Amino acid sequence: MGDDGEVLGEPPQESSVRRAVMGVAKSERRPMAIAQTGAIISADALEAFCRRALVRAGLDEPGAKIVAQSLVDADLRGVSTHGVVRLPVYLRRVRAGLIRPSPVMRLERTGPATAILFGGHGAGQVVGQRAMADAIQLAREAGVGCVAVTESHHFGAAAWFTMQALEHDMIGCAVSHADTGVAPFGAARGYLGTNPQSIDLIKQL
Repeated sequence: MGDDGEVLGEPPQESSVRRAVMGVAKSERRPMAIAQTGAIISADALEAFCRRALVRAGLDEPGAKIVAQSLVDADLRGVSTHGVVRLPVYLRRVRAGLIRPSPVMRLERTGPATAILFGGHGAGQVVGQRAMADAIQLAREAGVGCVAVTESHHFGAAAWFTMQALEHDMIGCAVSHADTGVAPFGAARGYLGTNPQSIDLIKQL
């Protein structure tokens, strides 16, 4: 049974899960070549482990749950570059105080269908989920909703947010800037970001 009373079944030994997670994490600098450890871990057990690790690092329980869900969901959908491989980076940022454990967010309306969310330097998934919820509410009022986000961090897989709009029979769109890691043709150093985007149109075919 977990800390919040949920039944977790028979989770693997924590040390085994840690070895599996850290084994994947070693490929962080080569994200397209994820390490294979041979460990088979249930999604529920892995999510519980991620949540406990984030809480232990200092993130609050609600935020840890959101981040853990997003990481495991990415792995389940085959997007391993934005799955549990990111956990060690997030843990370091929480411990260093870069990610605030319980961010105070503020929404500033800028028009009938637009707003800016000041994320209080919270975890990217926490801020992003709030932003999508606000955009959905704006869309209910105006037919479309657009929320820009500042004071946030790496938010993982963009599709995790756009799929939330589908649950409300809406089209979901999420875009982000990125670090200057891509060199233009003929350039000697990085100048452009990968600038990811996700658009979800259909809940089920």
